[in-house]
This record gives sequence, C-alpha cells and structure tokens, in this order.
Amino acid sequence: MKKDKNSKYGLLSYSTKNIGDEIQSLAARQFLPKVDVFLDRDKLNEVKSDKKIKLIMNGWFTEKPKNWPPSPDIDPLFIAFHLSEKGLKEMTSKESIEYFKKHEPIGCRDYHTRDILIKHGVDAYFSGCLTLTFEKKSPTRSDEILLVDLEREGIKINELPKNLVSKSKIFDHKIFNMHPKMTEVRKRRGFIRRSIDPTYKFMFSDGKRIDKRFKLAERYLERYARAKLVITSRIHCALPCLAMGTPVIFIHKNMQDPRFGGLLEYFRNYTPEEFKKKVDKIDWVNPLPNPKSIEKIRNNLVKKVNDFINN
Repeated sequence: MKKDKNSKYGLLSYSTKNIGDEIQSLAARQFLPKVDVFLDRDKLNEVKSDKKIKLIMNGWFTEKPKNWPPSPDIDPLFIAFHLSEKGLKEMTSKESIEYFKKHEPIGCRDYHTRDILIKHGVDAYFSGCLTLTFEKKSPTRSDEILLVDLEREGIKINELPKNLVSKSKIFDHKIFNMHPKMTEVRKRRGFIRRSIDPTYKFMFSDGKRIDKRFKLAERYLERYARAKLVITSRIHCALPCLAMGTPVIFIHKNMQDPRFGGLLEYFRNYTPEEFKKKVDKIDWVNPLPNPKSIEKIRNNLVKKVNDFINN
C-alpha cells in the first residue's frame, strides 16, 4: 500500500446513535495507509484542507442533505454508496448530479441507488457493501447465538424457544447517552438491553467520543466473528457476519426496503411472521451456513478500493 505524499487520508465519522455507522468506517479504514483526519459524514461541505483528502464514500447518505455536495477539497471514491429517501430531492438536484458525474462511476450498495443515478444520467453500478471485505477469520467458535435488535421487528425474546434463549446474548446497535441508573430504570420498564458495554456511558461532549465509538464497533465485530449464529434486523450486522463466515438469519418486516436490493440472496431472511412460524424447526445446535458465496463481490470491492488508494 503506497502513501500519496500529495494527499491526506480521511475517514468518515458520525454523530448518530447507530454503531453500525462505525462498522461501515472500519470497513474503509482497513484499506487506508493512515488516517489523517476524521470527516463528519453530514458536514462534508464544510471541509477545508491544504491538500486533497482521499475519502472512501461508503454507506448511508445523508442525515443533512442540504449540506451536499461535499467540499472540492475532498477526492472521493464512491463505493458501496446508498442514497437515502430522506435526501433524494437535494441529492438528485442539478448541482448534485453534476458532482456525481464528475466522480463517476458510482459504486452503489444496492440496486435502488444504482437505478436512481442511472435514471439521472450518471454512470453507476452495483458494488455491494464494503463490510463484505472484512477478513474471514478462523477463530474458535463460541456456542453463543447473538440476538441483535430483534425487538425492532416485533420479535419478543420471551416468545422464542427456551433452548435458543438459553444460549443467546441480546445485543443492540444503538448507543445510549445516559447515566447507569437510567439503564436500570429502562430494565424495570421492560426495555432490557445488554451489550458488550452494558452501561452505554458515551458522553458526546467528550473529546475522545470518536475513539470510543470505533473501539465499541471493533468489539462488536470481534463478537460477531466468534458467534455460532447471529439473528438480526440490522443490515450492518448481517453483512459483516457474511464476510467473517458467521451464519446469519436476517429478520425484517419489509424485504422490499430500498436498502436491501441485491443483498438478501446472500443470507437466510424472514419476515417476523415467517420467522415465528419456522422458529421451532430451525436447527439451533448446528446452524446452516450462509447460502451463497460473496467472494466475487468481495474481490471486486477490494480491487476498486486498492486502485483508488494506490493511484
């Protein structure tokens, strides 16, 4: 991996409450020779730099579409890029389309984003998600089954088979900024949330906030890599599990969600109703492997990103 002396290397950071965003950036970070600067995904228009900043633009864009397009001081690689419905008007404006055309081809995480950009005359293609490039490690598998954010899709833990729950840990991708006593209040009210960092003590005014969030995301990935099975409603839990060879079951009310086009065929997926009907028939002792190889997508992603970094 070569360093470009005429460039800086940037990495996306976030102010959201979803640790899945940091998982996206960890996928990008593994390709960088260094990280010179963290750039807030939702304020890229404010960036000023004495050198061009190489930035991998992967993930969900954006919470603040009025801050689009990014600064001319950014040298972007659009890969695994998703256009949010929230920002569609601003991000398909004349100015935005001209910006996309300047940096085409645009690698899109899903068919929906690809089709929108092509409709507006932009050279775009389906790339899949950059989290599919995480290394497939061979750790000693635990006997754990991880249940990640199932309550978001109406799956109550007490409805699941006892032999499944007894081997399971409940995880949450949401970051809470609260005092430990508030966590106890939530538990008494039925909001039971257990995690690697059980007290969720993240003070957003803390100067080390970014570092804390990335370390938490790393611990989540380490746990996913060792799990026997992960059952989740989070696409950015399911996709890293594919990359790391962990069997995954994906549950969501709307399989037509624009974020999923081109991705669902790689893991077993159910609506909540389908899952509840089949839950007693699933082998929790020896979970089935994921149904389809991601190697072609992974290899194409790796080549595109390495070409960008080394050029």
